[in-house]
Amino acid sequence: LHEKGKIYYSFYSYDSGLLSKYPIQDSAVIFPEKDDHGSMYKLNCEVDGRKICVYTAHLDYQDCAYYMVRGYDGSTWKKLPAPVTSVDSLLNSNTSSQRDDAVKLFLKDAQKEISSGNLVFLGGDFKEPSHLDWIESTKDSADHNGVVIPWTVTTLLHEAGFKDVYREVY
Repeated sequence: LHEKGKIYYSFYSYDSGLLSKYPIQDSAVIFPEKDDHGSMYKLNCEVDGRKICVYTAHLDYQDCAYYMVRGYDGSTWKKLPAPVTSVDSLLNSNTSSQRDDAVKLFLKDAQKEISSGNLVFLGGDFKEPSHLDWIESTKDSADHNGVVIPWTVTTLLHEAGFKDVYREVY
């Protein structure tokens, strides 16, 4: 990219990464990758005099309970005798992952940034559906098998005031 006159900045990470066309002032590990249970990183940069905090999430792939609704184990992906449709069972399995732990650490860090007047953006692979897609009107579509469920990660983000930009725009 440099040979083509493009300059981008980054920092070393063990999992997902971030590129910025703005110089990175600081970076941090929010949730360290350990034993392949996901990660989350943050960069701070300045754009037009405003501090921007960008977080990247590549969350835990284990205990993906939405597979269970479709009749497969959420860690081994082997076929189950039947789909699991108990919301309590699904949420118990779902929170056995470390996805919610990573998001809670993000929320703690992001709140400090927001309190300081900084803009916060989070993107990445949450390894979990949106709670906004598993509602009454969709319970009988897309292999939801009648399930209406407040998936953990997006519910935590929603309750903390974060918005899904794609949904806001479209």
